Amino acid sequence: MENKNRENKARQQLKEQGYVLEKRTNTVDPYHSGCYRILNGHTGTVEAGANFDLTLDEVEKFIAE
Repeated sequence: MENKNRENKARQQLKEQGYVLEKRTNTVDPYHSGCYRILNGHTGTVEAGANFDLTLDEVEKFIAE
């Protein structure tokens, strides 16, 4: 439940900054350890984690920068 709260908080913070947080629904992927990517909310271009390779910690770090 803690991760879901962190994810929702990150999603809201990114929205305020003009970004969108996407979560990969296919979690059975041995090639990627993360499951998030960040998109520009206006253009839809990938800003970070093109292959859904961001962890929640990395998403939070992106927000802080």
